[in-house]
Amino acid sequence: MEKEKISAKEIAEIKEKAEAKRQMHRKIVEEIDRLVHDEKAEMSPERQLEIIKRGYSDEIRALLKAYNNKRTLCPEAQLYIYTHKQDYREAYAYMIENMRLCFEVEKKLLADVFCTKLRRYSPQAEIYIVQKVLAETDEIPPKRVFLNLFKEYSKNYKLSVDAETLMVREFLGRKHGLMIDELHNRVEKYFETHQVFSALAQREMVKASYHPLIMAYIKKARKGLNDETAVNLLLERADRAEIEAYYERYVEL
Repeated sequence: MEKEKISAKEIAEIKEKAEAKRQMHRKIVEEIDRLVHDEKAEMSPERQLEIIKRGYSDEIRALLKAYNNKRTLCPEAQLYIYTHKQDYREAYAYMIENMRLCFEVEKKLLADVFCTKLRRYSPQAEIYIVQKVLAETDEIPPKRVFLNLFKEYSKNYKLSVDAETLMVREFLGRKHGLMIDELHNRVEKYFETHQVFSALAQREMVKASYHPLIMAYIKKARKGLNDETAVNLLLERADRAEIEAYYERYVEL
C-alpha cells in the first residue's frame, strides 16, 4: 500500500502551529512559576479559567499547586473542574483533597454527602451545615442526612465561632418537634469531644437554660465557664446547683 505523502508546505504549517502552541505553553508555565516564587504576583480569574479549559495536565497540575497555599483558585475555575470532574479526574481529586474551596463548590459537595470525603469546610459552609440540620428536623417526618454528617464532622473538627454559636443557640433553643432530644444530644457530644465553647457559645448555652449541659460545662470544660458575660447570665439565673458548682470549680482555676 502506497504511503500518503505530505507536502513541504503542510509540514511548514504543522511546524508553525506546533511552535505557536509550544510558545504558549512556555508562557503559561512562566506565568504559573511567577505565582510560585512571588507572593505578590496575581493571575486574573479569566486567565485561570482559560488555563484550566486548555486541558493540559501539566499546566493544570502546576496551577493548582500554585494555588494550594496562600491563594484561592477562583470560583469559576473550581466550578469548571467540579462540573467536568469526569474529564479532570486528577485535578478534581487534588482540588478536593488539598485546596481551599469556594462556598459554591462546598455546597455541591455537601449536597452529595455520601460520596464526599470528610474534610474541613469553611466557616460559611459550617453554618450552612448547621442550618441544613435544623431545616431537616423541621420536616415531617424529619430527616437525618445532615444530622449524620454533622455527627461525623463534629467528631473531627471544632466549628468556627459563628457556626458553634449558631449550633448551641438553635440546637438547645428548640422547644418543639420530634428531634429535640437528638439536637440536645449533639451539643452534649460536641462538648464531650472538644471540651470548650467560645465565649459567644457559652453565653448562648446559659441563655438556653439547658441545665444538664450547663452543669457539665462548669465542671468539665478545660477552663470552666470563663466568659464574664456568661458568668453574669448564670448568676442572674440563680440556680443553686449551678452557682455552687461554678464556685467550687472557680477555686481550682
